[in-house]
Amino acid sequence: MTWLLTNTAREHRLVDYFAHPVDNPTPYMPPLGEIGHSLAHINRFTGHACRAYSVAEHSLLVADMAVQDGHGYMVEICALMHDAHESVTGDVSTPAKQMLGNAWARFENAQQHALLAAYGLVVDMEQHKALIKHYDLKALATERRDLLPFNAAVHTPWPIIDTPGAEILPSAEVDLMCKERVTKTPTAWANTWKWRTASLFAIVQQQARASAKEAA
Repeated sequence: MTWLLTNTAREHRLVDYFAHPVDNPTPYMPPLGEIGHSLAHINRFTGHACRAYSVAEHSLLVADMAVQDGHGYMVEICALMHDAHESVTGDVSTPAKQMLGNAWARFENAQQHALLAAYGLVVDMEQHKALIKHYDLKALATERRDLLPFNAAVHTPWPIIDTPGAEILPSAEVDLMCKERVTKTPTAWANTWKWRTASLFAIVQQQARASAKEAA
């Protein structure tokens, strides 16, 4: 079985953009509502956080951090979409990915590329890759501080954020255990992700129409 049934009753065939990319020159564009629903119900950290903490909330946090530092709407939209492919691959922890090696990387990269291509974000995501990675790691550091029982005195350092001289510090402006976040439902997180992402794509479309009009 190489397909999965999505929340919109669509059958997503994983093999289409993995084994036979040449046969699929136009990747299917999953609805943002379908993606948001899935991301809002997938917990990060393999469920070991002290509360339900979804990929949707994480993606919004990454976007918030980028916006707070003054980056524009294309960085924001890339931040919101950087884990969108997990709506079909699931969220696999970094340690598990390292154990799985090239097999997982090949599968995940193919699914991510197909989704980004469908939304016209391949070039933009590559352009802003370093920025998105920075805020992704800053979010990770914040999540570890607020949601995991990490103790630097007894636990093994995480090379990805604890390497001496290249440490990634958590945000001092975010409290992931505040009441507003803790009490927000998966449906609310899904809708927040969906509408924020949709509004940004609307800006992209407006800019494209304006550019086309000027060119004409």
